[in-house]
Amino acid sequence: MKALIFDMDGVLVDSEPIHFAVARRILARAEVAMTEQVARDFVGQSVPDFLREAIRRWALPGALDEYEAQYDALFLTAVPETLVPREGVVWLIGEARRRGCRVGLASTSKRPWIDALLRVTGLEGRFDAVVGGDMVEHAKPAPDVYLRAAAGLALPPASCIAIEDSATGIRAARTAGMRVVGLITPLVDSPALAEADVLITSLREFPLMLLDEEVDPSGETLG
Repeated sequence: MKALIFDMDGVLVDSEPIHFAVARRILARAEVAMTEQVARDFVGQSVPDFLREAIRRWALPGALDEYEAQYDALFLTAVPETLVPREGVVWLIGEARRRGCRVGLASTSKRPWIDALLRVTGLEGRFDAVVGGDMVEHAKPAPDVYLRAAAGLALPPASCIAIEDSATGIRAARTAGMRVVGLITPLVDSPALAEADVLITSLREFPLMLLDEEVDPSGETLG
């Protein structure tokens, strides 16, 4: 294996609370409560997809682009300067580097949001390729962000391992032809991540032996 590609929200950083707070403010304007179930439904979706579904589900007034503009402005002001990476992120990036692996990031979030989160967490400059949802035509579960990340790393997808915390993200990475490690979080339990090759509850549990496996371009493990 030649590369490790991280999802961002929920994997690199616990940024879902920021997204939930922004979504709560937007939904509150239409007198819609941000329940725990709504939050769970949100995990893994792109913001446009979530807003599109919210407009449909609750017959919200106004156009999608208006809600997207509100979300964009609120998110960039809601990122706290005290935000830190998830436990094990820096360690795992270091272990991948020591094995000669490249490191990428593939997220449905917009690139300006990614840059803001990387800056405050001190992860800026640690990735060889960074792809946001606004840089591709189709969001997860389409494979676009992962295919572009692999292209940015100049590697075939079969030689990359993705780390994801949602069924949507896992499907995107698998469709791209990558192996996937699923990260169980308080918002997403193991049954929802059943399509992952391996499940972990902390990045510290990442099976480093996966990085030592050899694969051919078709994705078949050679040993």
